[in-house]
Amino acid sequence: METEKILVETVDGLDIYFEEREEWASPQEHFPEKEDEELIKRIYNNDVAWFTAKVSACFDGIELSADYLGACCYDEASDFYKKYKSDYYSDMRKEVIESAKKVIKKMAALLPDELEIKNIKR
Repeated sequence: METEKILVETVDGLDIYFEEREEWASPQEHFPEKEDEELIKRIYNNDVAWFTAKVSACFDGIELSADYLGACCYDEASDFYKKYKSDYYSDMRKEVIESAKKVIKKMAALLPDELEIKNIKR
């Protein structure tokens, strides 16, 4: 599966990306009930998206943090960060932003005092 890195938004100077990654787990592992058989058929027929979601925070094209969630099943992968933006995406977004800011602070501590990182709110 070829993945496309989609810029979803920019927050405090950090670009937040979404990627639909291949899911290696079997749908049966996550939907074991008899009533789930129709959904499993839809997954195998590619009628719905079955993927691992990657949300990452980048600064100036450099990935500073990423979070992954497997076994995602949506009508379309973009539903993950559009239609259901307040669900898992918002938690992952918050996590990668916090993590990226920690990385930036650690990196900034290594820089001489006269240098400053522009466009990042500390």
